Amino acid sequence: MSMKGRLLQQGIAVGGTAAQARAYARQGLLVDTPSNGPFQKAPVCLLDPMTAVEWMDDFFEFTINSGSNEVGWVETDIQGTNTATIATPADTGRAAGHALCLTTGANSGDGISVQWHHGICCPTAGDKLWFEARISVGANSADAPLLVGLCNIDTSPFASAPDGMWFESNGTALTAHTLVTGSGLTELTATIGAVAASTWYRLGMFLDGKANTLQVFLDGALVHTFTTAASLPFGEVLTPTFAALRGSAAEAVYCDYMKFIHLF
Repeated sequence: MSMKGRLLQQGIAVGGTAAQARAYARQGLLVDTPSNGPFQKAPVCLLDPMTAVEWMDDFFEFTINSGSNEVGWVETDIQGTNTATIATPADTGRAAGHALCLTTGANSGDGISVQWHHGICCPTAGDKLWFEARISVGANSADAPLLVGLCNIDTSPFASAPDGMWFESNGTALTAHTLVTGSGLTELTATIGAVAASTWYRLGMFLDGKANTLQVFLDGALVHTFTTAASLPFGEVLTPTFAALRGSAAEAVYCDYMKFIHLF
């Protein structure tokens, strides 16, 4: 019986090409293949932490790091009084679920940033990194600046672009970004679509360390590819990041989930 057949006999699903399925299986990985988006052919269930890292937060709870414990998220007020809470926004098309809600203060410049307490991802040449988040801007106004992605530790990511790979919303458009300041290159930016209030967007990136490309996905469709290798975040220590600023009014922005897979 083939390797795939033996895996299936054991109740283990495999996906991708036959060569990819075998390679993943030899590394001790369970494999499945989503139908579209940046996670195509990505290992979904990981058995061997020496070959890959899988991280996900579905925001059923939100643990704030007090500064003395190595747990949860670090919350920083960029300016003013803001909140980070678990909320259940209206969600057309599927059952409403819990989401992380960042609510800004009412004054111009008010904003908030949350980052995982440690840098937990450092892609190097040859690695593969998949990232995805599902976000929405609240109903008050769509012009609340928003940032979500994998960035270096930076408590004020809007003041100067962080190193990493991330998405932004400026009230008019959704944009994708990548930057390594040490490369001496400018930040790479691509507009990938319009943004509307109370609308959910599934944002994804696939960093391919063999092809030296960064593919960008919007709602499962490939919309852009960055090909300037020197501006891709190889060698950067990155961490999940979500941030918002006040727009024309106080605003709430939501993240339904955030996840990444880093295959060494």
